[in-house]
Amino acid sequence: MKTRPTTIKKWNEYEFKLSIPTKIDKNNKIEIYFKYQDPNTKKYVQIKKSTGIDRYALPKVYLRQAKDLVEVLIGLINDGYNFVTKSFPDYQKLNSNSRIGECIGAWFKVRETDFEGKKISKAELDATKMVFNYYVDWLQKQNLLHEKPSMVTRTDIDMFMRTIEKQRKVKRKDGTSKISKTKLSPRTYNGYLYKLNFFFDWLIGERLLNYNPCKDAHVYNTRNIETRFKIFDDAELEKVKRLLQTDVKYHDLFIASNLLYTFRLRGVEQLRLRLGWFSFISGVLSIPAQTIDRNGELINSTKNGMAANFKLPDNLIDTLIKYIGDDGIGNKDWFLFGGHNKVGKKEMDKQFFTNKWNAFKRDYKLPDHLKFYALKHTSNFNSYAVLGADGLMQLNRHASPSQSYDYIKSKERLRTIEVDESQHF
Repeated sequence: MKTRPTTIKKWNEYEFKLSIPTKIDKNNKIEIYFKYQDPNTKKYVQIKKSTGIDRYALPKVYLRQAKDLVEVLIGLINDGYNFVTKSFPDYQKLNSNSRIGECIGAWFKVRETDFEGKKISKAELDATKMVFNYYVDWLQKQNLLHEKPSMVTRTDIDMFMRTIEKQRKVKRKDGTSKISKTKLSPRTYNGYLYKLNFFFDWLIGERLLNYNPCKDAHVYNTRNIETRFKIFDDAELEKVKRLLQTDVKYHDLFIASNLLYTFRLRGVEQLRLRLGWFSFISGVLSIPAQTIDRNGELINSTKNGMAANFKLPDNLIDTLIKYIGDDGIGNKDWFLFGGHNKVGKKEMDKQFFTNKWNAFKRDYKLPDHLKFYALKHTSNFNSYAVLGADGLMQLNRHASPSQSYDYIKSKERLRTIEVDESQHF
């Protein structure tokens, strides 16, 4: 059973309607549907799409996602996509005479189809288009848009990247544009270059190129760059802990901060925690390797896809039992974090902790550099002397000690170097 569909956009002869089920579960999706004329039969068929819409999100979230999906659908219609055969009609295969502008247009179609097939997220699609819009603008200014892709050199790639690294056009919230002169961080610079690299690798697969000009382009060495998350100092950590402990409005955030700091349980992993995974008799939290997500699909419960068991301290167990309450303790399938400082039937949106942390900081006028996820980095920083890189690797469930070392580089730089007397000159 679904509520009366709401029209969220009219475009040309198309009317895109949003259909919301009265009961949302893994078998009932929030969908966009519209009438589409099959170009082969000339008959109208109803097309339903739900890609990228989180059915368990807050209404303002899934409405935004639905509107984003409509824009993608309009883009596909403009490109001639056939929603019945799920293909682009009269597909012209790129050849040795294809120009780079044509190639970028074809690449957009490939990535949009990847999004339709749930191979990439909406965020990844948007990021790809953003980078290539920068690239097209630059190619036009250099009179290179109508050249063959084989004419692009490593120097061209470096020149483009250096240009947008220093200055680029960005959109404001009201839709207008402005010039940003904020320099790209090394990691963002490398991320943009990677998207170009992926495109040129695809052209090699299409047999338009034998060489990828991004391969020898400049890339920043980020191994020695400290994490973007600032470590809490002792006073900041103590203040945050005290405020979270005493403000009942942030009881759930106190528990989440405890799990993040003590056991390095990432926010997205915590949102998946079900009450049935806790054994309050043995004091163990047992996270299975996989679980069912909000869309009814089987996913990894943890970042590395491995099951994990955590021995909980008595004070945390007492806090959890008080938080869950008598009414919630028997609901094994419910989620630990259900919003409004309660357990709940539905998994919260992935921005839940970020939004709540930001509200907490606003309430207490805390400095902007105190990030929720930085609690994990702070814990690694503070426990490195006791655990060492190998101990941190196990606790963080990293693949190698080198990943753990990335978090504590700054502490290593502050260490005083001492040499045993037997090694003196």
